[in-house]
Amino acid sequence: MKKIITILLLVQSFLLCAQDKKNVATMSVKGVSNLKLQPDEGMLNLSANFIGSDVNQAMLGLDKKTKELIKQIVASGLNEKDIKTTNFQLNKHSVYRRGAAKDSGYFATQSLQVKFNYSKEKVAKILNTFSDNKADYNMHFNFMLSDTLSKQTEATLIKLAVKDAKLKANHLATESGVKIKAIKAIDYGQVANIAPYPLTRTRGMMMAEDSGQGALQGFTPDDIELNDEVQIVWELE
Repeated sequence: MKKIITILLLVQSFLLCAQDKKNVATMSVKGVSNLKLQPDEGMLNLSANFIGSDVNQAMLGLDKKTKELIKQIVASGLNEKDIKTTNFQLNKHSVYRRGAAKDSGYFATQSLQVKFNYSKEKVAKILNTFSDNKADYNMHFNFMLSDTLSKQTEATLIKLAVKDAKLKANHLATESGVKIKAIKAIDYGQVANIAPYPLTRTRGMMMAEDSGQGALQGFTPDDIELNDEVQIVWELE
């Protein structure tokens, strides 16, 4: 009998404790942060293609174009060891005549990528170097934050988000006439937007910009906007 009473008292005590915890007043506040930063890295993307009567001619023609582009990359001040070859493709080339497709050799294409530390002067030098290239190619740039700057920015965004949450919580507590005791929970989910910012320049655009106007002056990419948030729950007196 005593054991049964003891068990009942323990269960009752547990339920009362759980009820007290359930009834604890809390305040949940979302802190947000955002920053705008100038990209510190750029990615030069080049693609070349060649149509040959057979596989061998297509490959040799593409190889010649690619080597010429690599020379131009090096001449613009970038390092050859940083060049990566991507997206190689070799396909049959078809042309349509009188509504019917006919094989017309082979179409070979591949892309080159090279990352560099961004500066307006460096982009201008790349554009000026390639403006005299007579080869048929496509060029575009991507701009992004380096890993180092991304990590530094992530820490800053968290700090600002927490600060924003605390400021809001203090204002809410003051206006509501309550007091904040302690943090009960923190819910963090990174929502930072750090996607690369693209900018395209084709050879035709470059030559049109440069015609009769002297050397290309480069360009400045838009700032990259980043944001983050944190949810903090406070216990109230």
